[in-house]
Order: sequence, then structure tokens, then C-alpha cells
Amino acid sequence: MIMKQGYFPVLILLLMMAGCSGNRDFEQVHTFSDATWHRFDILSFDLPIKKAMDEYNIQVVIRHNEDLEHARIPFHFIMTFPGGEERIWEQTLVIRNADGSFTGAQKDGSYEILVPIRSRMRFREAGNCNITVEQIIPKYNTQGIVSFGMRLTLN
Repeated sequence: MIMKQGYFPVLILLLMMAGCSGNRDFEQVHTFSDATWHRFDILSFDLPIKKAMDEYNIQVVIRHNEDLEHARIPFHFIMTFPGGEERIWEQTLVIRNADGSFTGAQKDGSYEILVPIRSRMRFREAGNCNITVEQIIPKYNTQGIVSFGMRLTLN
């Protein structure tokens, strides 16, 4: 089949647009079916690091409803780099303002909070970066958390 000359440049342009239009963000979300995060449910996220030495931002995305009674939630993070190195830290995320109102944006019957946990991270090699997350509120059931996710963006 012979292609007309007018179609060839359009085809090339469409292929280039399709190759360049990919979103560079990656998000992985764990949804809690009963909007309850049990104390010892440890979540695991695999974030794809495509290019070594690029700068990445890692954010937490929490969605919760009005049943969440806590003002802050402490978390324990373990990050395992593609090369096997581990970093461990605790971080407390603020859920409510000083006046008791929720900090997140309300949409679709729940609140969404986006919190950066690492900015301008550089990885020595490409591969999967695994992050495990444990909420460490002393109560066994933390009601009101609809979902918890990780978002990776290229800086």
C-alpha cells in the first residue's frame, strides 16, 4: 500500500505527540473498604525510578471522611532504594488546623490532603523504590481514613 505524501508528516507528528504526552506522575493508592486503617496494616508502595540522578518528589495522598477524629497522624516510613539502601523515619501529618477544621480540600464527600514527604530526591540507579508505611496511632482501629496513597513526580 502506498502512502500519500500528505499523510506521512501527520503520522510522524501524531507518533511524536503520543510519545511525549505521557504523564510523568505515578500514583499508587490503597483504599480501605470500611474506611478504617487497622494499626498493624503495613502498606507497601513500589515507585518506579526511570532515570538515575533525576530529581523526584514523593508525596502522600490521604483521603478521609468526617469520622476521622485525630488532629495529627504519626507514620513510620521505610524507604528501600533500587540498590538496596534503606532509610527509616517517622513523620506526623497534620489533619486539622488549630481551629479544629480539616486541612484538606473537600471533594466527593471526603477530604483530600496532599503532603510532600521527600523533595528533590536523587536516586543513584533506576529501578523500583519500595516504601512501606505504618500508621502508629496507639488505637487498633483508626476510623475515617478512606485511602492512603503515594505520588511520585519528576521535578
